[in-house]
Amino acid sequence: MTDRDKTVLVIEDEEAVRKLTVRILNKLGYMTVTACDGCEAIEIFQEQANNIDAAIVDMFMPRMNGPDTITGLKQIKPDLPVLLVTGFGWDQHMKEMLPFDENAVCLLNKPYTLNALETKLRELLP
Repeated sequence: MTDRDKTVLVIEDEEAVRKLTVRILNKLGYMTVTACDGCEAIEIFQEQANNIDAAIVDMFMPRMNGPDTITGLKQIKPDLPVLLVTGFGWDQHMKEMLPFDENAVCLLNKPYTLNALETKLRELLP
């Protein structure tokens, strides 16, 4: 399976960041589905889980934060590869906020480069 056969769900409340992430993913050859928050993402994922290969989830969003969104996604598809991103850095306090084993998700700081995103996705989607 090539990257072009893989679809990434991008969950990001900031429209500019969401659009930029989609452009980067498309440039890397991934197909994308987008959601502006966790609630919308779970609705989409309930209908399209079989067609989505990974998710990129923002840590802090209105209505439903990143960790709660990931929990909801993984209730539908436990083996879903997830990349959790934040602009606040990953200190011990942030890691303690995660309601799951941090090995269940990859962590990436914003702003990220095309190369950093590509590397993380390749780790998630071998």
